[in-house]
Formats: sequence, C-alpha cells, structure tokens
Amino acid sequence: MHYQELEELAMQWKGKVCIVGAGMIGKTWGYDLVTAAGFEVDFYYDNHIPANRVILHDISTISFEEMLSYQDHILIWVAASEKNKWRLELQLKNAGFTNIIILDYILLHEVCESVLETKNTYVHTKYQNIVDDTIFLKRQFAYRVGYQLNLDEPKTLNEKLQWLKLYDRKAIYTTMVDKYEVKDYVANLIGEEYIIPTIAVLNDFDSIDVNQLPQQFVIKCTHDSGSVIVCKDKTDFDWHGARQKIERALKRNFYWVGREWPYKNVIPRIMIEQYLADCEYEVLPVYKFFCFSGKPELVQLIQNDKQSDECVDFYDLEWNKLELQQIYPNSSGIANKPEQLEEMIQLATRLSAGYSFIRIDFYVVNGQVKFSEYTFYTDSGFGKLKPEDWDWKLGEKIMIGG
Repeated sequence: MHYQELEELAMQWKGKVCIVGAGMIGKTWGYDLVTAAGFEVDFYYDNHIPANRVILHDISTISFEEMLSYQDHILIWVAASEKNKWRLELQLKNAGFTNIIILDYILLHEVCESVLETKNTYVHTKYQNIVDDTIFLKRQFAYRVGYQLNLDEPKTLNEKLQWLKLYDRKAIYTTMVDKYEVKDYVANLIGEEYIIPTIAVLNDFDSIDVNQLPQQFVIKCTHDSGSVIVCKDKTDFDWHGARQKIERALKRNFYWVGREWPYKNVIPRIMIEQYLADCEYEVLPVYKFFCFSGKPELVQLIQNDKQSDECVDFYDLEWNKLELQQIYPNSSGIANKPEQLEEMIQLATRLSAGYSFIRIDFYVVNGQVKFSEYTFYTDSGFGKLKPEDWDWKLGEKIMIGG
C-alpha cells in the first residue's frame, strides 16, 4: 500500500481508530506508521490487558464490548505477531467488524519504499520514525532490549550488532545471506560435502513440479528468515497453506523487519532442498557458533527447533554448559557433546575469518556436518541476555570502528 493511499483514507475517515495489539508492533513502528499517515489513535484493545490501562501517550485500552459498540464506525489496525494476526483478523470479521488493516511487515515495506521514492523532504520527515534506520533501531531497541541504544560508544553485544547493521555494509554480505547463492560461496571455502543438496530454485510457486519432487523435502525462501516449510510426505502435504506462506514471504523485503542491510538486495526466490532425515533426532539440533574476529568463542545449541518445547543452551568450546539464557528457556540437563564438535570448530574458524562478529550454524546428520547459514546479527541484535553482564562480556569481544 502506498503511503498516499493511507493518507487519503485518513482524510476521509470520520470514525474511531483502534490498534488491536499493545505489544511491540502496536507500541513502536505500528503506532508510528498509523500516526504518520494522519490517523489519530483513539484507543488500544488487547485481550491480555484489562480496559482503561494507559498504553502510550495517554491512549488507553477499551473492552471488546465497547469496541463492538462502534462496529462499522471504527477502523481497526491489527498489530500482532505473524502467527496470531490472521486468527485475530478472522475473529474480528466474525464479530462483525469490516474496517480492518493488518500492520505487518509487507505493509511496512510498501509504505517505507513509497516514502523513499518521493523527493519531498516534508514526507520523509513525517515518516522518519519508520524510514530512518537509526531512529527505527533506537525505538525498537529500547522496547525490546530494555535500555537506550548508544551508537556513539556502543559497549554491549546488542549495541555493537546495531552499529554493524548501520556502518558495516559490504556487497558480499548479500551473497552470504542468500540461502541459495551462499552454497557455492561456502563450498569454495570448506568443500561441497558440507552443503545441503538443492532440488530446485524457482521464481514463483506455480513453477513447482510436484511430480518431480521426492516424497520428503524442504521449501524455503532465499531472501528472508523463517519461511521454512518441511514436507515429510508429499501425498499428505498442505499445498494450499504452503502456497499462502511462501507467496506472502516473496512479497516481503526482510531488510525492513530489523534493518539487516545484507538482506536488502537479495532476489526473492523459492528454494527446495533435500530433507535431512537423521536416525537419532526427529528434529535436528542446530549448533550455532558465535565467532569474534575469526575465532569461535561459544556454541548456542537449539533443541526442538521451532517447536512448542524449543529450548536454547550455551556451551563453551570444551562443552561446559554456561549459565546464560537468551529469549528461549534453557533445557533442564546437559546435552551430549557432539562427536563432530572439533570439526565444526575448525569449519567455523575458516568461515568466520575477516568478520568482527558472525554466527555460523551447522547441523549434524547421521554423523555428517552440514552448513546451515551465516547470521551477521544474532537475534537481530534484540535478544536480551540473562544474566545481563553477558551482554557486556560478549560485547567486549567485538572489535568495531578500526
């Protein structure tokens, strides 16, 4: 949606305006986008927060019953996570609401790019909270990490990752985050045997030839993070759901989500990969090596990745479990030390050479190490660490500005 379309709607709209969802999106860039377009937010609604609670700038929550009383005279902006927004939209439509706009990253992408296309400095200033990378990151950082972002003298891991987003931009980074192009890049460094085989690379979903696919495979987009769909049996696969997820992902420029510049110019494509079937694990553990100036320092172990019982632990290179937690809960025990740990350390060392910070991710499949991905900004530089002194200890290891 073009920013001018939103502004025209704002001029015409005479009813109430409500943001549904008083979390990160609703209180940061979602609110900024809505108000920059000329809407005045009257209230919030969040089913986890009682009515009459002040959320932002003296704007309070209302009850669902009060929201219902406005029915066709209220414009609702849904500010929810990817997994909840469609459920919320359906609930609102079933309740009789008709004026609903989804505040998602596709809308953010479209509005920001339409603003930047104009040469009008007044428009740029009006939308600066969402189009200016520095302002956007500072607002996100304060909300998500819990302290003010200092870009002049960054000290912590998360601060320095934001600094790197803004001031360390090289063309090769685009190749390194492209899920397809990175395979040749990595194969040239460590060998083809570490690369997950590619079945197909396509420009659109209609180009998928189901008859040519094996019974099991993985579909993902080349240009973002999170658009991964695992098929364990193509005869019982939700092709409609897969199409919806992939086609939405193809419309989104992942750069706008957390201003991770390497993603900005990646060509959106669909990649189908070989399914990694392991004799021991139903869901493969992921070994993520935090590397500082070409030296792996610790391993982040993801167990039950993207499942409801996902847990995350940190180990040093001797496989001693560290008292460190980030976003997801720790597991209750100590994982078995992988036999391939030393091999992965050596590979991570080779792959991380020349970078002040980079994360190198691997799988181990039936005893064989497979490269997963490069990550320049772990958790996009928004991941709270507990105890908090880890943010500072790891930040000391990142050398910047020299």
